[in-house]
Amino acid sequence: MFALLFVLVVVAATPVFAQNGAVTTGPPIHDNPTYAIRAGVMFPQGSTQSNTLFSAGVEIFGPMSAMNASTSGGLTLSADYVPVKTSDGAGGTKTVSLIPVLLGWEGHSTVGQSGSTVDLGLGVGVYWATDTIPDMNITNTVNFAYGASIGYHFTPSWFVQGRFLANGNESKDGLIGVELGYQY
Repeated sequence: MFALLFVLVVVAATPVFAQNGAVTTGPPIHDNPTYAIRAGVMFPQGSTQSNTLFSAGVEIFGPMSAMNASTSGGLTLSADYVPVKTSDGAGGTKTVSLIPVLLGWEGHSTVGQSGSTVDLGLGVGVYWATDTIPDMNITNTVNFAYGASIGYHFTPSWFVQGRFLANGNESKDGLIGVELGYQY
């Protein structure tokens, strides 16, 4: 199911982003369109059965026109996978797949002559869960979600990113994460 979701996201978004044209500022990796894969850890803000959660995700970036000589930005479509160990309601535990899918904007600002960039992003979308997550107070399989990110491309392809995701009650359903990614 998870692989099918990622394939659908990539197939649906590629034609839209392919119409935007190339951005001529910033590192070459910001040409139209680019894809990223990332993996890391998420730290739930609420009380779950685990203090750290593995995360993996994909993202499509479609650049828009440059804002100035050192800054560029564009639309993103991302999907992540976070397995959450939670209470099952009968005194045991269960693992539920939480899949945030966000449409957002990401800006890139070039740092000096090195081609490195600082990246800032904001997005809105859905938290899709395969079951309820009582520890995070997620009772429906589809919930509104939003997120923010800050990252640093230390090469044109490799980056590190800090992320925040939530769906309205940050003290229970919020996730703060650190991920390493590769953009191509």
